[in-house]
Amino acid sequence: MKILFIRCNENLEKVNSETNVTGIYPPLAIAYISGYIKKHNKNVDINFLDAHLNKMNEKKTSSYFNVNKFDMFFLQAYSLSWHSVLKTAKIIRKCNENAFIVVGGPQITAYPNESMLTGLFNIGIIGEAEETANNIVKNFNTDKINSIDGTIVNIDNKIILNKPQVLLDDINLLPFPDFDLINNNYFSLTVQKPFATMITSRGCCYNCSFCSQIYGGNKIRYRNAKNVVDEIEIYIKKYMVKEIIFFDETFTFDKGRAIDICNEIIKRKLKFIFNIRTRVDKIDEEILIKLKKAGCTTIHLGIESASEKILQYMNKGITLNDIKNAVSLCKKNSILARGYFILGYPGETKEDILNTINFSKNLNLDFASFTIAIPNPRTLLYDIAMRDKYIEYDYWKNFSLGIEKNQIPYFCDRIITKEFLEKILKKAYFSFYCRPSFILKKLLLIRFYIIRNIFTLLYYKILK
Repeated sequence: MKILFIRCNENLEKVNSETNVTGIYPPLAIAYISGYIKKHNKNVDINFLDAHLNKMNEKKTSSYFNVNKFDMFFLQAYSLSWHSVLKTAKIIRKCNENAFIVVGGPQITAYPNESMLTGLFNIGIIGEAEETANNIVKNFNTDKINSIDGTIVNIDNKIILNKPQVLLDDINLLPFPDFDLINNNYFSLTVQKPFATMITSRGCCYNCSFCSQIYGGNKIRYRNAKNVVDEIEIYIKKYMVKEIIFFDETFTFDKGRAIDICNEIIKRKLKFIFNIRTRVDKIDEEILIKLKKAGCTTIHLGIESASEKILQYMNKGITLNDIKNAVSLCKKNSILARGYFILGYPGETKEDILNTINFSKNLNLDFASFTIAIPNPRTLLYDIAMRDKYIEYDYWKNFSLGIEKNQIPYFCDRIITKEFLEKILKKAYFSFYCRPSFILKKLLLIRFYIIRNIFTLLYYKILK
């Protein structure tokens, strides 16, 4: 059986996607699914097409599917790239009208019925995909294919939603990602090559109003330290990886487990560097000392706003003192701090936005990322947008059906206009990265590739 996993070119039909100027990372979800299928099926030939990495336009994509034939296609779908997924599925259908196409990802989980009503897909995977995808492969060409748990199917234009897939409690039982499948020419301007991406836990117990928690609710499932470091050791020794990016929502939520991971890295004398993501109220002196010793160089922090009022609206559960303390501790322990900020949140004034930009400059951050608030699918923020008439209709429903192609509106009124937000976003990047004191500090302390990243950010966020 010949299978193709596809990451679509997000720019094939660009509507809402943001340009990621810092790099393109390997698709970890696809690697996990491939690893799971290979473990449970011996007679499968799994292939992978990263049309995004390879910048494949419609002509190149059509040519590829005309030449290469497969029994089953798996497409990865995020909401912001949904129209590119639809376009790719149409190209596959044009080359092979009887193609068996499976689609999974956050978009299908958020809007399963609407996504399947496009008529382009045979099966949609809802929620975590490893076990569900494996069952689809095992039951291909059998009567069971349309009744697999965790799926939604389109049978002669009739949509059938099957029972949900039971989440795996012990994620230590999952095989490691299929690194050979995705080990390609990925890059990041701030990361050393070769690099790998990992996740050591799944889920988040917080309820930030701008964030969608569609996988597993607010339960966090952990991998133990041995399991995590076993995977790290493979990357270091087999693939000569120099840096690892951990994409856990809150790496240090369980402080004891995070320390155990660091101790295991130190015990095995694994030499590499890594960066993590966590909350400002989930780091302290003890964990930072241990992270630094294990090789952590950068911590990504969700700061979001300089307004206590807006932080409350966001359900962040943090204070400005928490933020200042976290950044200060990172600097004290010689760990780079990258802060993330949201501009134009409902309820913000121009003064609030300007205060957030100034706050970012006064925190002694090494990097800052700014975005304009948009109401993503299945978030409290989207409910607010609908309730307060920032959006007059169910935008994401129409978007999922392939009808809506306009960019989702910002939270604008007579004072906070779209033009103001786009202008202030450029100002945020320029004023943060073009301070003489900041540039001098980076020239003296940071490697060339960090300087290159700064100028690339400025080009895409201000000049382009």
